[in-house]
Amino acid sequence: MADGFTRQREHIDLVNSSAFITKATGVHLDLHGQQLGIQRIRGTVPMVAIEMECDPSVQVEVPAGTRFYAGGDDGLVPLESITSVVCGVGSEKMVMETLPVSIDDVSSLTEGQEVAPESPIAGSGPIKVIRPPTDVSSSEEDEPFRTRLINASSRTGPCTLSSFAMMTRTVDGVVRSYPYNDPRTGPGVATILIEARENEDPAMVSQRIMERLEPFRPAGIRIVVRPIQRIEYKVRVKVVTTMDHKLVRGKVRQAIQVATYEYFEGLGLGTVPAPDGLRIALSGVADVSSFSVQMEQLTFNKGTVSLEMGPDSKAVLTNIIVDVDRPLEGRGQDVEVLLEVKASTPLTKLGRKEIMDRTKVLIKARDGIDQQVMKEIGALVLARDDVSSVSIHVHITDEATGRTTMRSPSDPLTKVDQDRLEVSIREDIQ
Repeated sequence: MADGFTRQREHIDLVNSSAFITKATGVHLDLHGQQLGIQRIRGTVPMVAIEMECDPSVQVEVPAGTRFYAGGDDGLVPLESITSVVCGVGSEKMVMETLPVSIDDVSSLTEGQEVAPESPIAGSGPIKVIRPPTDVSSSEEDEPFRTRLINASSRTGPCTLSSFAMMTRTVDGVVRSYPYNDPRTGPGVATILIEARENEDPAMVSQRIMERLEPFRPAGIRIVVRPIQRIEYKVRVKVVTTMDHKLVRGKVRQAIQVATYEYFEGLGLGTVPAPDGLRIALSGVADVSSFSVQMEQLTFNKGTVSLEMGPDSKAVLTNIIVDVDRPLEGRGQDVEVLLEVKASTPLTKLGRKEIMDRTKVLIKARDGIDQQVMKEIGALVLARDDVSSVSIHVHITDEATGRTTMRSPSDPLTKVDQDRLEVSIREDIQ
């Protein structure tokens, strides 16, 4: 029975020394710190540099972990080499970095003290300390560490409203959160406005928030979680790109959407979105020649009810439409490429078809006609043995006005709709 009481007493002592912050020590106190997210301040042990003389006629190697002893009358301090070090043939000295095995006696180390290896090292000569450790600090003792933990767990430390809002953003189900100085509440109330994820139960999200903030709530402070008053907007952006290419249009559409969402995300509480502000945000999108913005607040009850933007309201983008148009140049135009060919014999039907098809391929590859394309068209025609020269004329007919103009070789790239492109050949037999 006495043995049973003894074991029970030992068990009680173990629980008493580990389960309570006021009694725990060592690793048990560290575990309490982990629960509060606080770590013990660790000590620092700077390295000790030692110099060893070597026999220049042989190679001397010191493996990592080699034990040395340094010191004098105050006792020996064990050191261990950090990495393997080699003193090559012809070298008379080498320096190696070591770490003290214990920091208890490192204060006794001084420059010039003799060092001896634990086991003889072939080819080695005298060894001495050339850089003793400095700024040595011990790990935080139990009592100061315990005081920090007790202060943290008592929830009397300072915590700002902004820090509460930042912690709220890490809670599952929270899309946005903002600190809010509610004029309707007195001192001692911390109000946080949140927007919950769609289809989330607001009550469950609020409960998770309170559980997250409770360990950090100072005594005497009441936390209030309220939903943001959403003011919903829809936006329509009409864009004209600089190039008529499918990939460019897709890239521009995505960039406009991202920039618009980022503009609304950056608006603070109570800030009314403005078309001019959005235009500035969209002005940096590449490959856009022009754009226009339409912005409208969503209403309810068939347009009879609209919400006012208040200090606890947030403008939210719920619908965005991006219309991407092709460049004006080359749109609504019929393009005819006339090749005036001087040939020694009439071109065959197959030869004519080959020239026209390859001309269309070159224009399609460049997505239009410019001076380089015209040079390439001329080169492919002149590559034929029966052709001595070729002149290229590009006629552009505007669909709206019916006016036809001739393209100059020095004009910039003319966009061409492949469905409205015609290639013809006029022969001059010599």
